[in-house]
Amino acid sequence: MAGLRAGLTYNTYPLMDGHWVPPGLQLLSPWWKNHLENITLVQFQHRMVALLVWAATCVLALSVRRAGLPRLLGGGLLAAVCLQFMLGVATLLSVVNLWIASAHQLGALLLFGIILRFCYLCPLDANQRPSEKQA
Repeated sequence: MAGLRAGLTYNTYPLMDGHWVPPGLQLLSPWWKNHLENITLVQFQHRMVALLVWAATCVLALSVRRAGLPRLLGGGLLAAVCLQFMLGVATLLSVVNLWIASAHQLGALLLFGIILRFCYLCPLDANQRPSEKQA
């Protein structure tokens, strides 16, 4: 997104200039260049992946809770994903305000760290608790 300056276009949410699926997703040839160089498709994919990650994290947070694991494990991850999602939308709506965009970039690093910690603390099987994990 940042390398293409894709945040400077389609500064509406949830629609992209009035469309759920904007025209012009496959303008470039060969087709695979669209995924790297077509600003419309890159921004559309970024939005869809963000929604997918948010939905998957909601399901994961519920699963963690039902498994009897610490609430902070799933809740912390969900809070970080929600914050990152909101920063992404704010970056878009502000037409890439430098402070908000930088916070969104920093949020990605924070989220990555939280995911690493989550993976470390998650039990390998359903019967093993994080405190019982072998070093």
